[in-house]
Order: sequence, then structure tokens, then C-alpha cells
Amino acid sequence: MPPRARSAGKAVKPSSFHASKAAACVLLAAFVALNCRSPNYLDGSADQRQDAFVGDWHLSIGLNIGLLQLAGSVAWYLLARDSPVHRPWSAGEAAAAVATASGYGIRAWCFATLGRLFTYEVGIRSGHELVSSGPYSLLLHPSYLGTGLLCAGYIWFVGGPRSMLRRPAFSAALAAVGLAVLVLRVANEERVLQAHFGERWAAHAATRWRFIPFLI
Repeated sequence: MPPRARSAGKAVKPSSFHASKAAACVLLAAFVALNCRSPNYLDGSADQRQDAFVGDWHLSIGLNIGLLQLAGSVAWYLLARDSPVHRPWSAGEAAAAVATASGYGIRAWCFATLGRLFTYEVGIRSGHELVSSGPYSLLLHPSYLGTGLLCAGYIWFVGGPRSMLRRPAFSAALAAVGLAVLVLRVANEERVLQAHFGERWAAHAATRWRFIPFLI
């Protein structure tokens, strides 16, 4: 019997531990953690808070839960026997790593451009002004583009071929929930900005795409 036929029914053993993938996982997880940095909280006495669902304690708890989940994903990736770290790099994993790093790069650019105006809560800060420099010269909401790339890239990178994260039904449900939250969040932000800046916001928004240049 040919060797291939004899081994056809045997399970394929994972290859050796790939240090480059382990290092990439730690680096990408650091990008995700930095994305959850401590935000500029709105000042209740000077700023106008317009988001009842993202208060100080909601936000801190949510960020801490996210960091615990992130730590768990790294531990699984590095220690689990069926982790992708035991398989050679694939084109999809390389693309996911690039997407994660690019997403964080966009978010960091947004952090630096907005400064104190970048908050996780929806509201108007004292002395609030429309920003039209950096990524905001092209897009209304570049930080959401960065977040989408960051999260989708990291989830794909750490999820193995048999992972729930890569099952079409689960991925579609996760994307649907994320999209619904995004639509509600953006609608609220734009309503608040329109109410505060009026025609200035309308003129500002008319010359920019929302999320992706030349597309939407």
C-alpha cells in the first residue's frame, strides 16, 4: 500500500511551536490592549454628556472585562495543544496581523489628532471644536474604521481553523451585533454634533466619507 494511503486515515499532528507566531500574537494583543487605554472622561460639571449607556463605571468595568478576555485569548494561543501557533503561517493569518496592526495605527492617529476631544462617551466638551486635520480630513469616523480592522484582524488571527470564531454563522451573528451597535452609536454622535454645531456640522459632514475613503 502506498505511504499516502496508509496515512490517509491518521490525524495530522501539529508541527512544532512557531516562535514568530507567538511573538506576533503578543504584539497584536498589546495593540488591542492599548486600544483600550484609559479614556478622557467627560467632566460632569463642564461638559455635556449625551450618552446614558457609557458612564464612568460602565466604561471601566467593560474595559477590564475586555482586558481579561484578551489575556485569556493570549494564554490559549500560546498554551493550547490545538492552537494555530503549532501550524505554519497562512496567508490569511498574515493578512489578519497586518489588519490588526493597521487598525491600531489608525486608532493611535485618532487619539493623537483629537487629544482631549477623544472620549468613549458621547458628549460635547467645554471649548469643543470640529477637527478637520489628520484622518479627520477625509473621514467623519476614522476611529471606527480602526476599531473594525483591529478587532476583526485579531479575532481571525487567534482563532484556529476549527474555532467558533471562524464559523460562518457565528461570525455573521457577531458582525451583525457589532454593526447594530455601530449604527446606533454613530447616529447618536451625529445627532449630538448636529444639535451643537448646526450648519457647521452639516458643511463639515458634506465633504467627508463616514468610514472608508471613496466608498462609504
